[in-house]
Formats: sequence, structure tokens, C-alpha cells
Amino acid sequence: MDDPLLLYELECLSGLTSVPISLYRGDISAETFAPYKVRFDMVIPWLDPGDKDRRLQTVITDELLLLGLVPDEASDRSIVIGPVRTGKVDEERAKRIIASGRPALQDADLQEIMLYLNACPDWSAERFSVLIKLVYSMVNGKPAGAEENPTVREVHRIIHSGGDLSEYEDPSADYEKKILFYVQHGMTASIRQLGNYMGDVPELADTPLRMYKNAVIILNSLCQRAAIAGGLEPEISHRIGLGYIRKIEAASSVAELAEINRNMQMAAEYSERVAQIICPESSDPNIQKAIRCIRRNFQKKLTVQEIASHVHLSKEYLSSRFHAETGMTLPKYVATQKVVAAEELLAFTDMSIADIAAFLSFSSQSYFQSVFRKIRGITPLQYRQLHH
Repeated sequence: MDDPLLLYELECLSGLTSVPISLYRGDISAETFAPYKVRFDMVIPWLDPGDKDRRLQTVITDELLLLGLVPDEASDRSIVIGPVRTGKVDEERAKRIIASGRPALQDADLQEIMLYLNACPDWSAERFSVLIKLVYSMVNGKPAGAEENPTVREVHRIIHSGGDLSEYEDPSADYEKKILFYVQHGMTASIRQLGNYMGDVPELADTPLRMYKNAVIILNSLCQRAAIAGGLEPEISHRIGLGYIRKIEAASSVAELAEINRNMQMAAEYSERVAQIICPESSDPNIQKAIRCIRRNFQKKLTVQEIASHVHLSKEYLSSRFHAETGMTLPKYVATQKVVAAEELLAFTDMSIADIAAFLSFSSQSYFQSVFRKIRGITPLQYRQLHH
């Protein structure tokens, strides 16, 4: 297909779908069609159109932007589809997107990036995959067979995959581990930030609706077990789970299913119940204020005096009230928050134990190890060997 006809078809397709579509020759952009034009490249930070490995690719960034690469097998042309997004891109998410780009985008472009991405459609990975295959057939004059199924190219952390997974680690495993970790430790805010999984749903049934129902039921079961491991009474956990299963089975569309777990509500509910057990909510506003202070500043070297000053109470009175309300001393609560943060870093990053100790403001690595072992019964290294 010659350039004028290809450009015409790509322009029509972009106009019809509102998905940005770009034509590249090697790594040089020849033309871009998008619902909102920007002066900077929104492809290069995550995808290299001039990559020597010329194959059909799908990538998803850490911030859930989807991009696809379709090679022209008869020339050096490549078609880049996307980005498309999941959910609204607010200022905080746009900042993370800027930081995650390679090379990085510019902070000065924050507002323009928000406008650009929010003008792009909010699509599922399944729908995006259909568009990629359609463009492949347009460009190459043949359907995308099994051997041309989109394969994943890693972008920071893979959270979606297509094609043959036999060569790859399960891309959802890290995501599931984080959900279970956050639920078990009552870390609701972290669950909200994690966002809904955008990966392919495993083929567990004959219809898309049934497949999605089964997938959500599996997530519900995982959250139940994690909540029980976090200290929630099994009867309560099962009762919550049964309520969600009824809602799931009553759903008549994938959209209704998405609404059930909107903003990670399902996992968040289990997490909130666990959080109430780990540190029961207090009716005393001063205790609530102290807890918020600790949770926001756990990585610093917090003293009882500093916390007491924050809530405008004497350290003796605050210590007495905190223990009476929560059943835990202030120093132990601070140490527990640090240990939970350390567990996340040990499980999901490659930070050294010394760096983790420094990040969490422990006076030394040996003191960090001592506190960790006292609270968890094992050393940080043993925890990493078990969970990393």
C-alpha cells in the first residue's frame, strides 16, 4: 500500500475511534493523527518504532497507558497505535506518567499532557487488541494469525500480555501479590493507588461476561483469604465475600461488573476491615490525628514528643490515651508502620536492606533488623527470601 492511501485510511480510523495513530519510517515520525495535537512525542518515552525486533507488539506502562506497534512487513514503515488510557488522568497521575517516561517528558507540559490523554479514549486491553489486529491486516494485506499475535515488550513493569505467555513470567502475578499484601496489612490507600488490572482475562468460560464474572470471583476469593490472614474473622470475611458474589452473579454486563469493583472498592472494603483490627479506629479526634500523623510520616524518625506536639497534647497524656484506645503503645505503632513499609520494599523492590533501613530512618541497619525480627519473628533477609 502506498503512503497516500495508507495515510488516508489511518486518518479515517483515528477520526472514527479517537485513538492516536502515527506512521513512522524507522524511528522518524512521518505523520500523526490524534484527537488533540501536542508538540512533543507521546510514543518515544515508552516505545521504539525503530526497534530491530520488528513484530506485532502491545505494551502497557505502569500508569496503564496502552500502545501498539504494527510493522509493515514489506518496508521500514511502522504504525504506532495509542496511547489509550484507563480511567481519568488527573494531575497526580499525569505527574507519575511524566516521571515514568524514558526519556522523561517535561514537567512544564503537565497540563497539555492531561488534555491530550483525556482526549484519548478509555479502552479495555481486549478492545485495543482488536484495533491492533485490524491495522495489521490493513497494512500487510492479511489477517493477524496465531504467529502474529501481539507479544509483550516490557515497559518498566509488565502488567498486561498478549500472545504466547510460555516465554514470560505471569504478568498479573506481581499485581495480585500487591493486592494480597495491601489487603492483609489494611493498606487501603495503596489499593486505591494500584488501580484496576488492565490485563487479559483468562479464558475460564465460553462468553466474555462469564469469563469476567469468574475473574472477579477469583479476586474476591483472594481478598477473602488475605483479609483472614490479616486477622479478620473468617465468618465476617466469608459474609462480605458472599455479598459480592451475589452482586457479581446478578450483573448482566461487563460494565455492571466493572461498577462493582470501581476504584478497587471490593479489595478496599476487605482492607478497611483489616485496618480496623490492626489499629481500631478511635472516637477521640486527637488519637485519629496522631494516627494520621504517623501514617503520613512513618518514614521519618518520629518521636513521641513530635507526635504529641502535632496534636497539642503532652506526651504522657497522649501515650496513655493512645494505649487505652488502640491497645498499642505509640512507639510500637510507629515501628509497626515502618515494618509494614519495609515488607513492601523487601517483597516488591531490589532495594538493599541497608537502603531500606536508611529510607525508614532507622539509626542503623542492625537496629532495623532487630526491630523487624522482634515484630515479625524473622529477619528482613529471611522475609525477602520468602516473598520476593
